[in-house]
Amino acid sequence: MTVNSRGPRRPNGDGTVTKRKDGRWSARYYIRNAQGQRVRQSTYGRTKQEALKKMRKEQNDARNGTPSYHNGTRVRDYLEKWVESPTIGVRESTRYLYRCQVHKHLIPRLGDKNLAMLTVAHVQEMIDSHLSSGGSVRHAQILRNVLSSALRVAKKRGLVSQNVARDVEIPTYSPAKADIWNKDEVCKFREFAKKDRLYPIFELLLTYGLRRGEVLGLTWGAIDFDKNLIHIRQQLAYVGSVLGIHDLKTKKSYRDLVMLPHIREMLMDLARSHMNAPDNLMLMMPNNTWVKPTNIGWAFKRIRAEAELRPIRIHDFRHMVATFLADDGVPQKDVMGILGHASATTTLEHYQHSTIDNQKLALQKYANSMGF
Repeated sequence: MTVNSRGPRRPNGDGTVTKRKDGRWSARYYIRNAQGQRVRQSTYGRTKQEALKKMRKEQNDARNGTPSYHNGTRVRDYLEKWVESPTIGVRESTRYLYRCQVHKHLIPRLGDKNLAMLTVAHVQEMIDSHLSSGGSVRHAQILRNVLSSALRVAKKRGLVSQNVARDVEIPTYSPAKADIWNKDEVCKFREFAKKDRLYPIFELLLTYGLRRGEVLGLTWGAIDFDKNLIHIRQQLAYVGSVLGIHDLKTKKSYRDLVMLPHIREMLMDLARSHMNAPDNLMLMMPNNTWVKPTNIGWAFKRIRAEAELRPIRIHDFRHMVATFLADDGVPQKDVMGILGHASATTTLEHYQHSTIDNQKLALQKYANSMGF
C-alpha cells in the first residue's frame, strides 16, 4: 500500500488554506455567481481555524443562496461607472441629479469600502450621520434610493449578494402641505396678469396645471388648431446650469389637451403676432431668446405683490387645478390625464386638497341628508 507523503487528500470544494507572509491564514474556495460562473473567494484569519471557520460559513451561505463576494471592487469605482452607464435608463436631468448624489455624498462616505462587503450597517451609519448633521429626511431618502438603484444593478450582475440599501431605516418623510388660492384669488391674479407680456404662460399654467418646463417647451407645431389640441411632447429645463430641450418627466407626461375656447383665442392672437414656424418655441423673449424659468418666477412674484395675494409657489398652480377639477366632479382618471401623472396616488395624496369652503358644503349636504 502506497502512502501519500503529502497527507490525506482534501475533498473537492473543501478549499485551500495557506499561511501568508504577514502571519495571517488565508482560506480560498470557489462559488458560482449570479451568471453561473465560478469565482474564487478568500477569507482571512489570525489562525488556521479562524480562516477555515469563516470559509465554511461563507460556503454554507452560498449553498443557502446568500453568497459573499470578495471581488475587490470598491464602491467608488462601481458607482462612477454605473452613473455614466448608457443602460441606466433615466432622463439626462435625472442622471445629473444622480451624479450629484454619487460624487457629493455617496462616494465621500462609502467610496473606499469593498462593494461586495458593503453592509446594511455601513449604509445606515451614513444615513444616521447625514440626519444628525442637519440633513433633511427627504435628502436621506434620495441618497438611499440612488444607492438602491445602483445596487439593484450590481446584484443582477452578480457583484453583490443583496441590495443592502433596501433594509436601511429612515424616518417617514412628510412633505409640506401645499397652500393654494381659492377661485376668487385666482380670478384676481388673472386680472393683474393680463397686463404682463408673460400672461399666456400663466393662463396655460392655471388652465391645465402644466409644469413650468412643459409650457416653456411648447412649439407652434404642438398647437393643432385644426383638431383643437395642444400636444405636450417636450420641456425646456435646466440640467445643471445648462438650459435645453429635454424629454418629459414620465411616459404619462406625454399627452394631448383639448384647446378650450379662451385658450384657442389667446393662442390665435399670439400666432398672428409671432413667427409660428413649427419648430419655433411658442413663447419667446423680445430679443428672440428662450423664456427662462427664472423669468416666470420674477414675473409671478411681481404680479402677486401687485394683486396683494397670499404668497404661494408657481408649482402650487398644479395643486389648485387638481383640487378644482375634483371639486367639480371630474373623474380621477381624467384628472390624472390632464396633469400627466403616472399614478392615482400622486394625484390624490399630493395634488388634491380639501378646502374649508368645500368641507362646509359637504358637511351641510350630509347634515341635510341626515335630517340634522
